[in-house]
Amino acid sequence: MEGVTQYAAIAPADRRGSGRLLARLDALAASGFITPATTQFGHSHNDILYLGATMGLPGMLAVLAVYLVPAVFFLRHVRNRDAVVRVAATMGLATSVGFLLFGLTEAMFFIAMTNAFYTLMISTCFAIVVARDHQPEPLARPDAQAVAA
Repeated sequence: MEGVTQYAAIAPADRRGSGRLLARLDALAASGFITPATTQFGHSHNDILYLGATMGLPGMLAVLAVYLVPAVFFLRHVRNRDAVVRVAATMGLATSVGFLLFGLTEAMFFIAMTNAFYTLMISTCFAIVVARDHQPEPLARPDAQAVAA
């Protein structure tokens, strides 16, 4: 983590992929800044730092947007009058915030299966919220009193 943090801090807009990161980690291990065992990992076990080190500031901003844009959207709908919207918004918020928190200790988007799960969950919850939130209110029939009586 120290090597990735140091590498991400150097010229954050100039990154060309994980190959440069691995070469930099080897150099840091040779200098004694990090242990040689650290260079055996394929990623830094932190989404934000890993993408910052491999893709620079645009990568860090992109992964933060992937987490925070859905979180803000769902947060705005958590107190909706419709129970279905509230449940879907809460599920979407829990998914996006959960991935953000887990992404601090694991590279959540390094494995394709978690990419698919996150995308499916967020898009499903989003579709439910949008479909229900834009659904017109059912009109009361004029003879509803007569039917109910």
